[in-house]
Amino acid sequence: MRRVYGVLVLAVLLAGTARAQEPEYHGLCAGVEVHITYDQYQGKPVPSNGLIVHTRDSIVLIDTGWGVRNTRKVLRHIKLASGRPVAACISTHFHDDRTGGIPVLQRGGVRCIGTAATRDLALQHRKPAPVVIVPEDTTFMIDGVAFAVFHPGAGHTRDNIVVWLPNAQILMGGCLVKSTESTDLGHIGDADLEAWPGTIRVVQARFPDARSVISGHGAWGGIELLDHTLHLLDQHGH
Repeated sequence: MRRVYGVLVLAVLLAGTARAQEPEYHGLCAGVEVHITYDQYQGKPVPSNGLIVHTRDSIVLIDTGWGVRNTRKVLRHIKLASGRPVAACISTHFHDDRTGGIPVLQRGGVRCIGTAATRDLALQHRKPAPVVIVPEDTTFMIDGVAFAVFHPGAGHTRDNIVVWLPNAQILMGGCLVKSTESTDLGHIGDADLEAWPGTIRVVQARFPDARSVISGHGAWGGIELLDHTLHLLDQHGH
């Protein structure tokens, strides 16, 4: 009996963990949601943030879900919640939490957008790569909504970009920007630690009016996330 009880308790705990790792969706403002998907990093479930932007006739994703499976779940949510087609996805750098869902998006006819640097690094590391290449400082419209893509310099990776939604004053900082709950810089295997502080200062100068700043992982907030990222870099000795 004791063994059966132990098995039941373990099953309940595992079920709770599985539920906790299901994607989450949070309204940020009218027409913009944060999608949060999970994967394991160093033995723990880690959340990854992306955006769902509602345009006049469609949906634009900023960053895929973390991998194909999570991206399918995000697409299912979009279909049930809005019924609108996903027109495009902008990847903010080449890591799996930003590009891992590209294969399922491409099969669905979604334009997968990124810079040449992101495409080249993804292919170099044998990861899914964007196929629609845009300049590193450009603004374009999709169904009446403006998207400003900007490469401020190297940091978390050499190719990391930010995406600015001028109408909503939302800055998708991606993994270049750390949440205020972060106590370290996270994965730095592809980082340029020397350049990162200067890159953050470029972002601060370019987007001083950002109302919301979305980090790649953890809680979003305002421009204080940029100061906190500089603080973490300073603690790291950069």
